[in-house]
Amino acid sequence: MIQKTHYRSTKRYITIKLIFTIVLSLALTPFLLGPFTAKAQVGSAKNCRKMIAEHVEWAKRGNGMVDSQLVSIAIKNRNPNIRLKFGFGRWGFARLGTQGDSLHGFYQEYFSDRTKGRQPFYWKSDDWLEATISPKNGVTIKLLSWGNATAKLRNLSCTNDGFIIGRWPGRWDQVVTIALVKTYR
Repeated sequence: MIQKTHYRSTKRYITIKLIFTIVLSLALTPFLLGPFTAKAQVGSAKNCRKMIAEHVEWAKRGNGMVDSQLVSIAIKNRNPNIRLKFGFGRWGFARLGTQGDSLHGFYQEYFSDRTKGRQPFYWKSDDWLEATISPKNGVTIKLLSWGNATAKLRNLSCTNDGFIIGRWPGRWDQVVTIALVKTYR
């Protein structure tokens, strides 16, 4: 019987010590770590020229280049007879070089509505698009898999850390985000 009591008291002691340690840690964490302000960067049209120009200059350096990813979601808004219920997503990647004072490259793109079985973004069903990203003229895209149709993104907004957000013109409500990453060859 004494051993049982001893076991319970040891268990109770460990439980109280653990609770005290957790409460003390939670109470002291703000003082030890200091205040955090995790703010997302706000995009603006004013940032676009400067940010894109910085990436162009980086790519012009001897060993600099710019990797990029393009992500978009299109929401069905007008034609109720279109085969997609809600819309589709797209994702693409490219390595961009310079062409004059612009970034230029070819994105390989995949789409959520192109599937194999239940697997979206089927890798054997890709498209290619050519993009020119210019500080003066914004983002122009040529759809190489769709008869070379050209689109210019509207309502551009950019962040200082390399994100371009714009609207794709056309029948779908489509928002496009392009991420530019400075890297080395």
